[in-house]
Amino acid sequence: MTQHVEHLADDNELAAAYLAAAPDAIVVTDELGSIVMANPQAETLFGFDPSELIGQSVEVLVPHEYQSTHRAHWTRYRAKPTPRQMGDINSRVNGRRKDGSTIAVEIALSPVVSGDEHRVIAIIRDLTTRIAKESQHELVRRSLDTIEDAVFIFDPESLAYSYVNTGAVTQLGYSRSDLTNGMTPLHIMPSYTEAAFRSHITELTEARGGSISITTIHRRQDGVDVPVEVFLQFPRLDSTDEPTIVAVVRDITERKASEDRLRASEHAFRTAFSDAPVAMVITQAEGQIVESNQAFSDLLGWDHDDLSRTDLSSLSEPETGSGGTFINNPAAPNLYGPGHNAERRYRHRDGHIVWGALHAAELQSTDGQTYSLSHIVDVTRRVEAEHQRDRREQLLTTLAEIRKATMQDTSIDEVLAIILSSTSRLLESDHSFVAIPTHEGGLVYRAMRSSLGPDQSGNVMADSELIKDVLLGGQPLLVGVNADGGGFLADTPSAGPGIMVPLLASGSIGGVLVTARPTGAELFTAEEMAIATSLGSETAVTMELARARSDRRRIFLVEDRERIARDLHDVVIQRLFAAGMSLNSSLSDPEKLESKATTVIDELDATIDVIRETIFKLTQSDSSLSGEIGRIVDRYRMMGRNHVVLETVGNLDSVPEQIADHLLPTLNEMLSNVERHANATTASTTIEVNEMLVLTVTDDGSGIDHEKPRGFGIRNITNRAEYLGGSVKLGPGPEGVGTTAIWSVPLLT
Repeated sequence: MTQHVEHLADDNELAAAYLAAAPDAIVVTDELGSIVMANPQAETLFGFDPSELIGQSVEVLVPHEYQSTHRAHWTRYRAKPTPRQMGDINSRVNGRRKDGSTIAVEIALSPVVSGDEHRVIAIIRDLTTRIAKESQHELVRRSLDTIEDAVFIFDPESLAYSYVNTGAVTQLGYSRSDLTNGMTPLHIMPSYTEAAFRSHITELTEARGGSISITTIHRRQDGVDVPVEVFLQFPRLDSTDEPTIVAVVRDITERKASEDRLRASEHAFRTAFSDAPVAMVITQAEGQIVESNQAFSDLLGWDHDDLSRTDLSSLSEPETGSGGTFINNPAAPNLYGPGHNAERRYRHRDGHIVWGALHAAELQSTDGQTYSLSHIVDVTRRVEAEHQRDRREQLLTTLAEIRKATMQDTSIDEVLAIILSSTSRLLESDHSFVAIPTHEGGLVYRAMRSSLGPDQSGNVMADSELIKDVLLGGQPLLVGVNADGGGFLADTPSAGPGIMVPLLASGSIGGVLVTARPTGAELFTAEEMAIATSLGSETAVTMELARARSDRRRIFLVEDRERIARDLHDVVIQRLFAAGMSLNSSLSDPEKLESKATTVIDELDATIDVIRETIFKLTQSDSSLSGEIGRIVDRYRMMGRNHVVLETVGNLDSVPEQIADHLLPTLNEMLSNVERHANATTASTTIEVNEMLVLTVTDDGSGIDHEKPRGFGIRNITNRAEYLGGSVKLGPGPEGVGTTAIWSVPLLT
């Protein structure tokens, strides 16, 4: 559209006022492109002083790199001037400022004809601020498109979508144009009516802010329903902005499936927990019971209400050994923490002990607390069977030790000390003693081992009707506690439950073995009574054997006296009588008397030697190490099954007693093996004493059967050698015939 302005030259002042009032920059050029007028906004925009632009070519406002192109555009425009637009937000035009910098602008050109004069008015608008805002908006849009969740913006009145991000397109399968071309949330939410959905919108708009979360389904373009969580927000905008609703929609398909699996898992766990045949309990980190199943209640006899918030460790019993030492401590930290495995004993509601194998595992919790799931398997029968087996093995080992000590002629006091120590250990008692009757009808402590009071061995004990009843009746007795909770022994009030076993041997009762626990301890069982009875039998045999040895020594003394009397009568007295007769017959002949006196003196000297030999030499036994070795070898020689040869090198009497105590039973064991297993005709025994003590036994028997496991005897002599820092070697005999056994230990200095 061509604008005709008449009399413009006459009204320049008014035109300048018009241009100055315009908000945009305005530049007026002539037909050749020279600037004839510019308003203050143009001078400010391009950085020129007032009137500094007048007379310059319009190309002064064009960047250098575009000036030649601009001249071509200007020539074409002058040939056919028409109003036109140059540059926008998508097709930018840059202007050049006085300082050489560029600025994005939008230009509107309009030709003006006044008579023969042609003018062009350029209205120039600065796009810097708008571009910055558009760039920010573009950044926001691109940012929203990177979000995986769907974002919808719609009008609260019409509900029509005005914007959707890429996440919405992906989630629903509709194109962006489909969604923004009249679609509303009601098109994709089949479970909502318009009234129901608008109630949410009303709630938001009336609150003037905030958000609402709803869980529903969105129906995709292909008809598939997707579970979603929708967050509706009503942003607080400027009063000039149109109100909008923003909906952020998250696809919760995987979460819902996970929740379904979790619910199914929790249901399965709950069913398995409640109906499990194994006792199960859930505890907090401190051990407090949160929940337990029926099997746990049945295991300990308690109701669910009784167990709620009970500390699991309070239901366990500390296992104690001799002297009350704690083997396991229920107050130990993390006793029921995750990963803990242990066998614990628990007290049933009716008082009996239940053994349980406990395994604790950590439970994941949504409340941030740590819980443990404990499985407790009833292993009472197995533990009791193992306990009984261990006790039997300990008892057999103890009995073997007692018998060995007895057979080695150990003193009765040492053997009784072993018996009482073993009694306290096997029966977990704290007070054990042997009581024997006196001729006056009282009782004496023969031996004692106690942690409840001083050792009273040899002292007369206070009268005890219970012990006397056992002496008279000959039957073992289990003792509880008195009605006042006190013990049954007047000398030891702190002694509680006990066992009394009569010491029966050779048809008579020689005493009573008594063992007791402290007051308040558990009563002894029938099984423990059987152990005490076995120990009592060994005690009776030991005491009887000690009496037999004492009687044998007295018999030996009597026999020695009879032998001496016999030898004196048969040899010494006859020689003295003959000497007297010889002197008497020579009294009448002095010369013959002198000769006879010399002969009688020699005879008397010989008689004295006979007396010395009779009384001393023949009554003394050889108790040296060489004598003990000789007696062992002689015993196997007397058996007659093989020829035993003994050779010693070095001084046997220099061997320390500690080594000699192991050498003798080792020699006995080696010769016993030859006698019982080798089928040999000869057994050569050599003992060498140098820096080492080396015992070598070689036989010509059947040799070693390597497929047969080593017996207790071989293990025993090996243990003896290793205890002394030595070793045992077993191999074939000379030329591969028979067996050679070498037992060597270093001599102790």
